[in-house]
Amino acid sequence: MRLEILPPDVNHSAWAFTIEGGRIRIGLGAVRNVGQAAVESLVKARAEGGAFADLMDLAKRLDGRALNRRVVESLVASGACDALGVERGRLFAAVGPLLDAAASLRREREAGQSSLFGDGGDASIGVVAPPLPDVPEWTARDRSAREKEVLGFYFSEHPLEPLRDEIGRIGTQTIAEAAELDDGAEVRVVALAGETKTINTKAGRLMGIVQLEDLTGYRMT
Repeated sequence: MRLEILPPDVNHSAWAFTIEGGRIRIGLGAVRNVGQAAVESLVKARAEGGAFADLMDLAKRLDGRALNRRVVESLVASGACDALGVERGRLFAAVGPLLDAAASLRREREAGQSSLFGDGGDASIGVVAPPLPDVPEWTARDRSAREKEVLGFYFSEHPLEPLRDEIGRIGTQTIAEAAELDDGAEVRVVALAGETKTINTKAGRLMGIVQLEDLTGYRMT
């Protein structure tokens, strides 16, 4: 329908999909492992304190009971934290240490401890965000694979996109086209092997079942 889809974003998304400037913004509720309580906590903190500056800012402003490591890793993998200005691979590796630092800050607040300067102000002054790990950046394939895991589809780029020209030369039909053909027709499709499983047939033979997906988004088994 030629509608522009915007990625999930901790500084813009709500729980559900929303309309933003005539475009559709993916809601955080679409991200696997991210529950409604976590999103409501995030949206409330954003409304009260403005956009999140970085992941440490997000972690220390949210309710620690709603925001655990699995939730944050899923947000990073989906691309929802891209606006925080750090490459996904480094941000993903930093989730654990950052959450630990934020938890330390919350414990200080709950204990009523004074700040580093003893002025009774925000205890965050005494908590320094740990440095980001020096790890390799995610490749385009890494990003796509992670998006598929937590969103159920590829958003940034389909892994086969760089091979589109070669696919056109090698394949005789797309999966969508092949699905319209009669049984027994010979086709050659270029696709990714997705879910696989093995079963025993009635004859007692082992058979493999593979789900294929191509650039059309259609799947065949």
